This record gives sequence, structure tokens and C-alpha cells, in this order.
Amino acid sequence: LIVALLVPLGVLLYLINQTSIAQGSNYNRLVLQELAIDFFMTHPLFGTGVGTFINNASQVSYYMVEFGGVIDSHSMFFKVLSETGVIGIVTFYTFIIGLVIYILKALSQARHTHYAQLLATLTASTTAVFVFENFGTSYYQSQMWLPIGLLLVAVGLANRELARKVL
Repeated sequence: LIVALLVPLGVLLYLINQTSIAQGSNYNRLVLQELAIDFFMTHPLFGTGVGTFINNASQVSYYMVEFGGVIDSHSMFFKVLSETGVIGIVTFYTFIIGLVIYILKALSQARHTHYAQLLATLTASTTAVFVFENFGTSYYQSQMWLPIGLLLVAVGLANRELARKVL
């Protein structure tokens, strides 16, 4: 049954991807990634500065002629790489990995408490937002960091209750 449902979905996605709008959008994203890599190669250590991607891409005449105005990079990785360089990308993803380890540890410790379902739900929603933002452009805004903050508050509450039970 699942395969029978996935086949029409796959055909539909293939047909949508063959439209000129989808192909133009995909080409735009590839060009933006190439621009981000070019900006990174120009300033590999510290990048071009936070918030400079749109302005820098707007200065590339062939992009402006082909696509018009720049909205954003459409990729968290490439934008952070071009704007903050090696130092920034390593710092950013080290921070994210640290958050993931902290949250996974809290999930395993809260497994048999009334916080388990809350933490699992918040982890799933935060993961969904983070995955979406990897292909989006709002990672400097609250729609990414609010769910992370709520999850961290819930982890703190769960840890506090577990500490009380141990004592």
C-alpha cells in the first residue's frame, strides 16, 4: 500500500520538477551556491560579514540580468560559509552539535518521566524547523530560535526535576 502511494507521488514530483518554473528555481539556487562559494574563496577565514550575502550577490551583474533581485541564498550552510568563513561555519555547527548532544542526553535521562513526551514533541518540531531552515533563509530570525529556546527551557525543567528526584 505504501509503495502504491509513493509511486504516484514520485511521478507527480518528477512532473513538477520538469516545469520551467521549477527548473529555473533550481538553477537559481545552484547559481546562488556558486556565488556563496566564490565569496567564501575571496574571504575564507572570516567571510564577508554577517548579513552581506544579499548585497554582495546584488553586485554580480550576470546574476541580476538572469534572475533580477536577490532574495537570499536559500541555504543556511552556504550563507553562513560565505558570510562568516571557516571560523564562523565551524563555530556555528559546533554550537548546533553541542545542542544536539545536550538534547539527546536529556531525552535519554527523561525517558521514564512525564517530561519524555514533551521533550520528544519539542525535539521533533525543532528538528523540523532546523531542517527547513537548512534550505531557507530565516535562521537569524525567531522562527528558528524560538523552538530551540522552548526546547532548552523544557530540558532545563526536566533536568531540575530529575535532580530533585536524585537528591
